[in-house]
Amino acid sequence: MKHNRNILRVTAIVCVFVLSLLCFSSCKARRLSPTEEAARSVGSITVSRADGNSTVFEVPYEEFYFLAKTYEDSIDAEKGSEEYNKALFDRICENITSYYAILALCEEMGLVYDEKELRGEVTEKVEAFIDENFDGSRKEYLSALAEVSLTDHYYRFTLGVDHLYDQLPLIYSQKGLVPTHEGDIIKHIKANYICTKHIVIFNDEGDDPQENLANAERARQLLLEGRSINELIGGKPINVNEDLLIPFDGYYFERGAMDKAYETAAFGLEVGGVSEVVKSRAQNNYGKYVDCYYVIQRMELDDEYIDRHFNDLADNIAGSIIAGKLDVLRDALEFVPNEYCLSLDVSALEPCDAGVDVTAITVACVFGLLALITAVFVIVYVFVRNKKIAEARALKEQRK
Repeated sequence: MKHNRNILRVTAIVCVFVLSLLCFSSCKARRLSPTEEAARSVGSITVSRADGNSTVFEVPYEEFYFLAKTYEDSIDAEKGSEEYNKALFDRICENITSYYAILALCEEMGLVYDEKELRGEVTEKVEAFIDENFDGSRKEYLSALAEVSLTDHYYRFTLGVDHLYDQLPLIYSQKGLVPTHEGDIIKHIKANYICTKHIVIFNDEGDDPQENLANAERARQLLLEGRSINELIGGKPINVNEDLLIPFDGYYFERGAMDKAYETAAFGLEVGGVSEVVKSRAQNNYGKYVDCYYVIQRMELDDEYIDRHFNDLADNIAGSIIAGKLDVLRDALEFVPNEYCLSLDVSALEPCDAGVDVTAITVACVFGLLALITAVFVIVYVFVRNKKIAEARALKEQRK
């Protein structure tokens, strides 16, 4: 009996150890493998390289779904209508190339996206994100991702791409692609930067877009009549401007730093010129991205401002050059949807599951297998031992 108890004790220890391993592993911020549906390709983006070769990126459903949910409220048409679906599909196609333009530029600079190589950096960021925002609760983290239509796998992909992107400024500087001497920096600023001030009206929830457009047209007319934009920004003689953070000196930037529609209008102006009403998309005063109307005026570059903000402007040059390069790459890339994508109803897409925890499943299988082996071993051992005991007793009885 004592030997039996030892066997049972060993069995219990093995079970507790494996179960503890399972519980511990489930608490870690491991990546979830995408489900078959989430990983299914909806189309491709081909990046042609200078050496004549090309890289083809397959775009997964989880990315298409995220963009659809991101832009679904920005379409001025009845949801589900043919007009709505076409406008939403076009909006997705316009924006789906962004991360692949970054990957193309990174590859050009010698940085290649490799999920295994980036896993450590990405996991560290995810763990920090879970600890800071969800008190370490992985369940709450996954729930929060689902609320914004993200999967763990796609979120980690964006973090990996961002990690590569963050390395580009240093590489650009090392390759001599960014001016470093003061004279060259000032020359670059004066050749590439512009300054603008603007009036912006957000199409917030409950607003009438036509009324907002009319207010923007009225503000533009006042500027054309000679009103100072500083007056209009400050709310005189009409109170329509909703940009609460516009700097007194205006915005100094070069190509690639602003929304494309804003940039196209701004760089098309002469100094003092006023744009048409520009429909764009921006973050409103509540932190939400919405459609909006801009009226932009281009201002003259101020040498005194450049002197005062020289270090900040110099620090931003690498980022601005990279952003400009990305704009060119983005325009050159095209998303080619496949038949599966074209069959989707973009206004009624099925949500993506969180994903498959392969590690937890593996550990659970190992646990189950060990438990089964241990149980079989114990059963066989006890059966054989009891049989031997019975035989010994029977032999003892015969000798009597």
